[in-house]
Amino acid sequence: MIKLKKHPTAKVAENCLIGPNVIIGPEAVIKSGSRIKNSVILDKVVVNDCAFIDNSIIGWRSQIGKWGRIENLSILGEEVNVNPEISLINAIVLPNVPVKVNVRDSIIMY
Repeated sequence: MIKLKKHPTAKVAENCLIGPNVIIGPEAVIKSGSRIKNSVILDKVVVNDCAFIDNSIIGWRSQIGKWGRIENLSILGEEVNVNPEISLINAIVLPNVPVKVNVRDSIIMY
C-alpha cells in the first residue's frame, strides 16, 4: 500500500497526517495540522491549517481554507479557492470558481 508519494518540491508541515494513498504534486504546500487520505493534490495547491481532505482530487493552483473539509469523491478544477471552514461533500467545482458556501452532492459552475 502506498502511504505517500510526494514530489521533492512539495512542502508538508511536520504535524500533518498524510496517507494512506496520497499523491502530492510539485510545489504544493500542506500546512500545519492538515489530514489528507486517499486523495490527489495537484501542482501548486495550498492546503491551509487543519484542513481535511478524503477521497478527492484537488486541481492545480487551488487553495483550501483553514478548517476546510473536502470529501466523498469531490473534484476541484484549476484555481478553485475554498473559503475557510467550508465543507464540500461529493461536489464538483469547475475551474476558477470561489467557494463561499457549504456544498453537498452538487456541481458548482460559477
